[in-house]
Amino acid sequence: MLFMRKQRPADDVSETWCVVQHSNKVFRAQIQHVGRGRFKVLNDNQKRSHIGQIVDASDIINCEK
Repeated sequence: MLFMRKQRPADDVSETWCVVQHSNKVFRAQIQHVGRGRFKVLNDNQKRSHIGQIVDASDIINCEK
């Protein structure tokens, strides 16, 4: 039997803005969970210098949806 994952609506893609401390810098970043306590930076407020980086859950200070 084949099970299919339930698709999320386009406006709810689990992207959250958070305060992140990574590489001795504190910045706001839009992140997406990629699994096992890791998050990918999709956007940031530091001239987009952290986009694509993977941060650990312990690097995240605060989040808001």
